[in-house]
Amino acid sequence: MPMLPKPGILRIVAVSVSRDRQIARTPDRRTIAPLCNEDKVISHPATCQAGKTGETGRRTMQGDADGRGASMRVRDYSRGTTLNPDRLFGQVAHKLAVAIIAGSVKAGELLPNEDALRSDISVSRTAYREAVKILTAKGLVEARPKSGTRAAPRENWNLLDPDVLSWHFDADPNERFIRDLFELRRFVEPSAARLAAQRRSPADIARIEAAYRGMLANPPYADATIRADLAFHEAIFIAAQNAALQCLASAVTATIQWSLVLKSDDREAFVESLDDHGHILTAIVDRDGDLAAARMAGLVIDSLNTTLAALAARLQPETTRIMRIKHTK
Repeated sequence: MPMLPKPGILRIVAVSVSRDRQIARTPDRRTIAPLCNEDKVISHPATCQAGKTGETGRRTMQGDADGRGASMRVRDYSRGTTLNPDRLFGQVAHKLAVAIIAGSVKAGELLPNEDALRSDISVSRTAYREAVKILTAKGLVEARPKSGTRAAPRENWNLLDPDVLSWHFDADPNERFIRDLFELRRFVEPSAARLAAQRRSPADIARIEAAYRGMLANPPYADATIRADLAFHEAIFIAAQNAALQCLASAVTATIQWSLVLKSDDREAFVESLDDHGHILTAIVDRDGDLAAARMAGLVIDSLNTTLAALAARLQPETTRIMRIKHTK
């Protein structure tokens, strides 16, 4: 694998880890693949399951010779949320939230009471009420006099709340929501990259460079690689020096986490993304804001397309296998 310049040298040449090919793409001309089923929004849980209920959303990355950590769930990489999962009210809030997000409790339906939850966890009335207050504050439930506590419509949810994003990780993947988050990335991350190129300090470059080195030094989708990838994007938000943009970083990292776990079998996509990350870093080092934004836009679009393809493969594994066999003939 090509060696990067030593730490402290700001100039970094974007390396190509795939030596037998040259990257000659135009980032700002890449197009987004349509939804796998454009005329029907995939919703959970019925149409988004892969195998048993919750299998996809709770999928783990098994340890292997490449260094992938055993039993790593995507939310293991999440920032700390406002709820303590060891507290009873946090467990109740989590259980109710996942039921709402997964569609087990639909908008307008009454929430399960504490008696209904006791089959899984010991629930006190105090913990239940505290959990409902939390979910109400995050827009997931509505409490009205004489009508009880009911699940709120999706448009009321605070989707960028760290807890709400984290709870989505425990529900089956929703293609529409993944695409929504990627579209947010398309608006936000190129702007952050442009500002980072204009405002970055030597310390910012050191952070971005260190994260990129971490991606190069570890196997695809290893624990350290995923953390380095997240650190790369977070460092760009820091370098942008914009508090409003920084507030959206949790949504971006949530999208990246989903994407990496869904694509954990696609090593070619990982190799290509390394090239893209290197080009972004070089543009930021060169203070070329327009190029940094274009490279970031290309990375996001490519990531969306490969993520949707990976999601389709998990939802329809047999169909995808047959298509791949036909394609190779």
